[in-house]
Amino acid sequence: MRWDNLFDDLEGQLERELHAEATDLRLQEERTRLEKLSLRTRLSNVVRSAGPGGTLQLRIVLVSGETLSV
Repeated sequence: MRWDNLFDDLEGQLERELHAEATDLRLQEERTRLEKLSLRTRLSNVVRSAGPGGTLQLRIVLVSGETLSV
């Protein structure tokens, strides 16, 4: 009976690790996909997400510290 518990525990640990690894892989793939998008594409997606007639305020902070409000 103790062996059954041990193997059940090991099986559960393996499943959790495999699930965590698959989740990490999906997150990395999404980060890679987003890295390939241009700034123009990213900003146009933000504007589209507001919907027709929607308003957005966008504030951009430059490396120099200057802030642009769009």
